[in-house]
Amino acid sequence: MKKIEGFVLNGGMSSRMGTAKGVLQIGEHTLTEYAANALRAVCGRVCIVGGELILDGVETVPDVSWKGRNEKASIFGLRSALLHCSTRYAAVLACDMPFVTGEVFERLAARIGLLENGQSDVIVPSDINGWLQPLCAVYERDRARIVIEEYLNTGELKLRGFVSRLRAHAISSASFADLENADHLFMNINTREDLAEAVRKTA
Repeated sequence: MKKIEGFVLNGGMSSRMGTAKGVLQIGEHTLTEYAANALRAVCGRVCIVGGELILDGVETVPDVSWKGRNEKASIFGLRSALLHCSTRYAAVLACDMPFVTGEVFERLAARIGLLENGQSDVIVPSDINGWLQPLCAVYERDRARIVIEEYLNTGELKLRGFVSRLRAHAISSASFADLENADHLFMNINTREDLAEAVRKTA
């Protein structure tokens, strides 16, 4: 959909991983490639936010500093994506969620009417434990931009705190139960042990 732009949140150096997560591989693809491919299912333009990884056919856009400081928390990557977005809707996906597929975003985008008519500000899935996944979501750009600035000005950095200020339309994990890897669809790769487990799950 040309009215949705996609942003891979590539971040920087992960302290727990010890290296940039986006360049790590599972099988033949990097984590960034998995994320970009998932977003392509619904986005006419896909960009990588942050980092220095180059992919054919994918733009790389810089992090946008916050009050002159280059902060590294995930919420700042999300803010950068919203500021770079030139369409009304921004789909975002963290690079460390390799099991999220284009089918997930197709199901999120199918609810975009809720953003269009002003009923909601974000379409966001929840995992099997009921936790919302704000780094795998579709945002109404203008409303999210306003709210994220207001939220950051409070000094808080928690993504769920930010999303709690939006009119969120949550999609339960049951809506994805038929997909491959449904039981670990929103698994985060934060450590070498997580990466090894993800590799085992794809074997």
